Amino acid sequence: MTARLAVLLAATWLAAGCGSSALTDVTGNWSATDTSTQGGPTVTYTFAMQEGATNGFTIPVTFSSLSVTTANNCFDNTATITGTITPGFPRTLAVDIYSLPNNGGNHAALNLTLTADNTSAAGTYVLAGGFGGCVNDLGNVTFTRTS
Repeated sequence: MTARLAVLLAATWLAAGCGSSALTDVTGNWSATDTSTQGGPTVTYTFAMQEGATNGFTIPVTFSSLSVTTANNCFDNTATITGTITPGFPRTLAVDIYSLPNNGGNHAALNLTLTADNTSAAGTYVLAGGFGGCVNDLGNVTFTRTS
């Protein structure tokens, strides 16, 4: 009886996993919206993310194909983006955006929580401006997987 129950539970567990539509990582195309909580402009942008291999403590994320779709004076399509995921549940995504090379210029620090199926993330950002008319700001940010 115990062996039958174990086999039945294992089969149920495998069947549940086989039909899952959950994405295993964040690799893909994304869009994002930053909404200021202090009256600043709403900024939208698109990009691709590639999740790397874990080193045990964090998972590197590589960004490419940045396109700022709402004009602002803080970042453009040449901005540098880096990120890391902290494993666990829920997984968190820390992102840094710089307007100039070598981590210079305006800086936005984003801290997001990924959904379990890796199709979206939400959190907050803090912007340290000062270059090109960009001013300090903070607000909410939402990432949505587009493909």
